[in-house]
Amino acid sequence: MGTAPKLQSIKEFRRARLAALLDKHGKTELSRLVDISADYLWQMGKGRGGSARGVSDANAAKIEAALGKPAGWMDGEESAPLSQSQPLLLDPVMLAETHRTLRELEEERGRTFFLEDESDAARFVQLYQERAALPKHPSQEDWVQFGRKLAVIAARG
Repeated sequence: MGTAPKLQSIKEFRRARLAALLDKHGKTELSRLVDISADYLWQMGKGRGGSARGVSDANAAKIEAALGKPAGWMDGEESAPLSQSQPLLLDPVMLAETHRTLRELEEERGRTFFLEDESDAARFVQLYQERAALPKHPSQEDWVQFGRKLAVIAARG
């Protein structure tokens, strides 16, 4: 009886971690990354009632290995959803690309982009967040959607 709460916690942690991965990557992309059926991933991470499935030790290990995570990552106490447990990491290359993109868009419109300007800084942050939210290996459709968002963000200037 003493191990039941621990086992239940691991099941909950795995489910929460997988649900966060599904939110981040989408079921099709995550399926491609971890080589597990998209529908089965959905059942394990977000299924309800009779469609819910547990994340087995083998599947947890497979997901961890495929995503380059340490063994036990799916089970750890830090296994709250990614948005709550992971520190914000800024990618210097992505920051530079975001700055260059907005600067070039503004130059095409005959304007100057200044990060010191509150409006420009807000657009920069929004664009960076949109870019950072893309999967590690964006599909063509991901890029199309990103381009549409970029057009809207750029037009606000």
